[in-house]
Amino acid sequence: MSVSAYTNSGGVHPYEGLTASGAYTREGVAACGPSYAFGTLFFVPSLGRWFVCQDRGGAITDANLDLWFASEDEALEWGRQGLEVIIVPVSK
Repeated sequence: MSVSAYTNSGGVHPYEGLTASGAYTREGVAACGPSYAFGTLFFVPSLGRWFVCQDRGGAITDANLDLWFASEDEALEWGRQGLEVIIVPVSK
């Protein structure tokens, strides 16, 4: 999966940003494609971390995952990477 980074920093305290789901931006938040329900879990083995779909983005498709970072520098350093991602859909 194509995994990129985003941030809401730049004059705004990083914890003041609201996601499309209404949750605040924080570590572990991801923006995901429209086919994934809010709450879908994504495990990135190379990072050993879980992320939860809480946000959307105009350019985010189901083949992309956008991870939230606290600063623009961190997000730019991360860039875009092709990574294995395990997806755990929301139970209904």
